[in-house]
Amino acid sequence: MANAGKRSLESGHFKLFRTKVADFPEGEVRHEDEPDFLIFTQSRVLGVELRQVFRPSSKLAPAMQELESIREDVVAEAQENCELRGLPPLLVDVGFANHGPLPKAPRRDLGRVLACVAAQRIPDAGESNEIEPRAFRRELPAEVNRLSITRLPNGHRHRWTFLEAGMVQVDTRALFQEAIFEKALLLEKYLRRCDRCWLLLAANALRPSSFIDPDEASVRHRYESPFDRTYFLSCFGGPAVRLLVSNQSAA
Repeated sequence: MANAGKRSLESGHFKLFRTKVADFPEGEVRHEDEPDFLIFTQSRVLGVELRQVFRPSSKLAPAMQELESIREDVVAEAQENCELRGLPPLLVDVGFANHGPLPKAPRRDLGRVLACVAAQRIPDAGESNEIEPRAFRRELPAEVNRLSITRLPNGHRHRWTFLEAGMVQVDTRALFQEAIFEKALLLEKYLRRCDRCWLLLAANALRPSSFIDPDEASVRHRYESPFDRTYFLSCFGGPAVRLLVSNQSAA
């Protein structure tokens, strides 16, 4: 993920997290690194380190987040090409086939091909076109099994996206503990910049790699964590879950 995109995602998670913690301290907030956020209160400095969590992937297949990143690159390239061509504003949903990673150059090429297909199949205003391989195999690349193209009213912007289904990870005990251990190794470094530090485990609900919704056993589990507080921000909404830890603080 590009640095700007990573920081934007971190910022979005942090702002949501802050609204879900009733006793979140007041103070100046700075988006930093190691830890990711510093809150300067009247008496001390609180650090918040954010760790994205993902569903485990098979060792024989590319990580889900890697595939999602590839597909994001493709649709971004296609959208930019449509904008540069001056096409009427389109909403395009891309259905990807189950293929492995593509090198960077073919990703750009695939995006340009999809833009060409969309340019040839622009529907009337307010209408949609569904393009599937059976009818348009010569036009639709093998990496894609469907294009849904909707013509938006003038004044709107182009928007290309892709939607995928995925299983939800509910037993998160091993996943959370591994993430906590990883960040615990850096806690000493974080505490050079703050008086105490919280750890926030977060998942992005927009992609299957982050479909994580801890079950009751995972919420009740007592984790090993040296952080002052350890939270999970559910990708399906709801409260920020404060995890039970072996050295649970009253703070």
